[in-house]
Amino acid sequence: MPPGNVPGASGPGAFQGGPGAEAPIKDLHLKIYHDQGVEEMTFDYQNAEGGWNYLGRYYLSADTAKVKISNLSEGRMVIADAVKWAKDNQ
Repeated sequence: MPPGNVPGASGPGAFQGGPGAEAPIKDLHLKIYHDQGVEEMTFDYQNAEGGWNYLGRYYLSADTAKVKISNLSEGRMVIADAVKWAKDNQ
Protein backbone atom coordinates (compact mmCIF):
# COMPACT_ATOMS: atom_id res chain seq x y z
CA MET A 1 0.00 0.00 0.00
CA PRO A 2 2.88 2.48 0.00
CA PRO A 3 2.72 5.50 -2.28
CA GLY A 4 5.45 6.00 -4.85
CA ASN A 5 7.06 9.41 -5.14
CA VAL A 6 9.59 11.03 -7.40
CA PRO A 7 11.36 14.26 -6.54
CA GLY A 8 11.91 17.20 -8.86
CA ALA A 9 15.57 17.89 -9.68
CA SER A 10 16.08 20.83 -7.33
CA GLY A 11 12.46 21.73 -7.95
CA PRO A 12 10.57 22.79 -11.03
CA GLY A 13 12.36 25.15 -13.32
CA ALA A 14 15.73 23.44 -12.84
CA PHE A 15 17.78 23.48 -16.04
CA GLN A 16 15.37 26.01 -17.60
CA GLY A 17 17.91 28.41 -19.17
CA GLY A 18 17.38 32.13 -19.75
CA PRO A 19 14.24 34.02 -20.79
CA GLY A 20 12.65 32.51 -23.88
CA ALA A 21 14.77 29.34 -23.65
CA GLU A 22 12.92 26.07 -24.15
CA ALA A 23 13.03 23.81 -21.08
CA PRO A 24 15.15 20.70 -21.77
CA ILE A 25 13.11 18.65 -19.23
CA LYS A 26 9.39 18.58 -19.94
CA ASP A 27 7.85 15.29 -18.89
CA LEU A 28 8.68 11.86 -17.51
CA HIS A 29 7.09 8.65 -18.78
CA LEU A 30 6.90 6.11 -15.95
CA LYS A 31 5.83 2.50 -15.49
CA ILE A 32 5.07 1.49 -11.90
CA TYR A 33 4.96 -2.31 -11.36
CA HIS A 34 2.72 -3.48 -8.50
CA ASP A 35 0.54 -6.44 -7.45
CA GLN A 36 -2.38 -5.52 -9.73
CA GLY A 37 -0.23 -4.99 -12.84
CA VAL A 38 1.56 -2.01 -14.35
CA GLU A 39 0.54 1.64 -14.06
CA GLU A 40 1.78 3.76 -16.97
CA MET A 41 1.79 7.51 -16.44
CA THR A 42 3.20 10.74 -17.77
CA PHE A 43 4.49 13.08 -15.09
CA ASP A 44 4.51 16.81 -15.96
CA TYR A 45 7.98 17.87 -14.80
CA GLN A 46 7.55 21.55 -15.68
CA ASN A 47 4.62 21.94 -13.26
CA ALA A 48 5.97 19.69 -10.50
CA GLU A 49 6.36 20.92 -6.95
CA GLY A 50 9.85 21.13 -5.48
CA GLY A 51 10.71 18.08 -3.39
CA TRP A 52 8.75 14.81 -3.39
CA ASN A 53 5.75 14.42 -5.72
CA TYR A 54 3.00 11.88 -5.03
CA LEU A 55 2.47 9.32 -7.82
CA GLY A 56 -0.17 7.08 -6.31
CA ARG A 57 -0.98 4.26 -3.91
CA TYR A 58 -0.12 0.65 -4.78
CA TYR A 59 -0.17 -2.80 -3.17
CA LEU A 60 3.29 -4.38 -3.21
CA SER A 61 4.48 -7.87 -2.35
CA ALA A 62 8.07 -8.63 -1.39
CA ASP A 63 10.50 -8.08 -4.29
CA THR A 64 7.86 -6.57 -6.63
CA ALA A 65 8.38 -2.82 -6.26
CA LYS A 66 9.82 -1.44 -9.49
CA VAL A 67 9.62 1.86 -11.38
CA LYS A 68 10.92 2.30 -14.93
CA ILE A 69 11.54 5.68 -16.54
CA SER A 70 11.64 5.78 -20.34
CA ASN A 71 13.20 8.19 -22.84
CA LEU A 72 9.86 9.04 -24.53
CA SER A 73 9.97 12.62 -23.21
CA GLU A 74 9.08 15.68 -25.30
CA GLY A 75 12.15 17.36 -23.82
CA ARG A 76 15.84 16.86 -24.59
CA MET A 77 16.63 15.35 -21.17
CA VAL A 78 15.13 12.72 -18.87
CA ILE A 79 16.03 12.99 -15.19
CA ALA A 80 14.89 11.61 -11.84
CA ASP A 81 17.04 11.05 -8.79
CA ALA A 82 15.02 8.86 -6.43
CA VAL A 83 11.84 6.94 -5.73
CA LYS A 84 10.57 6.78 -2.17
CA TRP A 85 8.19 4.04 -1.06
CA ALA A 86 6.32 4.77 2.19
CA LYS A 87 4.34 2.13 4.09
CA ASP A 88 0.68 2.95 4.68
CA ASN A 89 -0.78 1.07 7.66
CA GLN A 90 -4.43 1.57 6.69
